[in-house]
Amino acid sequence: MNDYKDYNQQNYDPQSDYYRNYRPDGGHPKDKMATASLVFGILGFFGISFLIPGIICGILAVVLSGASRYNTGRWHGASVAGMILGIIAVIGTFVLLSMALQILSDPEMMSQVNQLMQYYMGRTV
Repeated sequence: MNDYKDYNQQNYDPQSDYYRNYRPDGGHPKDKMATASLVFGILGFFGISFLIPGIICGILAVVLSGASRYNTGRWHGASVAGMILGIIAVIGTFVLLSMALQILSDPEMMSQVNQLMQYYMGRTV
């Protein structure tokens, strides 16, 4: 019986790569850059109407997603979702900005905006 205990203990090395990287669920370790990419993608998606935060968070989401792929060698679900939301945030922000500039440059549209502002707020632009 004593031989059995010695056999198991002599093969156990807690510093070895097998025990350090062992995950009971068999999954991969969590990637913090992928999670950060997802968070910035969500913030960018909801920040589309605020223009600057939408662009900054969207670009950060895409960059962090690429960095996550570069570091781990594979795509995480969170980094893919962050990249998609980041791209949507950047494109949506530029579309919204171009629409706003189009409205402000057209005199007829600007007069309609002034009428709406006068009606709802009592002032003009």
